[in-house]
Amino acid sequence: MVSPIEVEGVLYQHPSVREIGVIGVPDGCGAELVQAHVVLKESSAPIRQEQLVDFARMHLAEYKVPDQISFSENLPYGPTGKIDRKTLRENALGQIERQSYDSRHLTDDH
Repeated sequence: MVSPIEVEGVLYQHPSVREIGVIGVPDGCGAELVQAHVVLKESSAPIRQEQLVDFARMHLAEYKVPDQISFSENLPYGPTGKIDRKTLRENALGQIERQSYDSRHLTDDH
C-alpha cells in the first residue's frame, strides 16, 4: 500500500510543482498503479513526465514511484478545501473505461 500523502510530499518538493493529487488505479492484474495528477507553477518551464518520475525515484522506494503522471490546469477540490482524491479516481476510472471501450470497438471494426 502506497500513501498518497508521502508521494505528494516528495513531489511537492520539485520546484515546478504547484499542486498534486496522488491516487491508485487498477492495473488489470488485481493490483494498483500509482497515478499522480500534477498542476505546474505558472512560472515554471515545461517539464516531462520522466523528469518527475526521476525526481521521485531519488526520494522514494521504487514501488511508490508514480507509474503514470498527468498534467492538468487544475485539480478538483472538495467542500473542505482539500484536493478531492475521490473525484480524481472517478475521473481516472472513467478514462480507463473509455479507453477500454474504444480499443474493443476499434478491434471489432477491423
